[in-house]
Amino acid sequence: MSNPIVECRNLGCRSLRRVYFEGVSFRLNPGEGGLLLAEALRNSRTLLYACAALIEPTSGQIGWFGQPDKPLTETKALALRRRIGFIHRETRLISNMTILDNITLGLLYYRNISHREVDFEVEGLLDRLGLLEHRYSRPADVSYEKGRLAVYARELAKKPKLLLLETPSLDLGQNAYSMMMNDIRNMADKQECAFLVSAANPEESRPWVDWVMVMDKKDNPVWKVDEFDPARDFPFQPHLDESYRNIRTLA
Repeated sequence: MSNPIVECRNLGCRSLRRVYFEGVSFRLNPGEGGLLLAEALRNSRTLLYACAALIEPTSGQIGWFGQPDKPLTETKALALRRRIGFIHRETRLISNMTILDNITLGLLYYRNISHREVDFEVEGLLDRLGLLEHRYSRPADVSYEKGRLAVYARELAKKPKLLLLETPSLDLGQNAYSMMMNDIRNMADKQECAFLVSAANPEESRPWVDWVMVMDKKDNPVWKVDEFDPARDFPFQPHLDESYRNIRTLA
């Protein structure tokens, strides 16, 4: 068996006032996609932050790319994050740059290649996501949906080994969401990445994932996607708190 992309063992995260989750255990192997469901969406966001090496869990262990569990130095954490694409609800484009420049910025920073080579490399991705004709526009000149698609394209273009996506179905129309998730599923099928997606509605993401985990504070069961029954296994409906309901006004 190949090394897991990310593996959590008995993971817990809490603050002084709140328990986000406890006892989370799962492994995500190359080519796999997982779906996180939680009553409070901030619980799944906290798990995504831990998987992105942006916060340290308060209990348990987490490892990436088959490496043994040990505390991360800042240097190692930075190197790790370069292999991870993470898009949370507040991720934004740089307003004074074009859509194309926003998407290629990371590639130019991490790889010693020319603008022409980078532009050619991302052209197919932009075309598939319906962004090609908007590539020279600035974020303020495109729709909310196109701007959010550009945010996702910026991470997809880096071809990360681990993709972490926070409720993309709330950002995008159904057609754009389906195009993007189909692209990610194809990458996973080629063993190019693994991904975790959190979703407000399980039916929106089930077609693309391999397993589903319902997050609770102390009980986090995992089902294969074809064995998961939302009516039986998902007894709560996630609510959108004020910060999620107003997310579009922040774009």
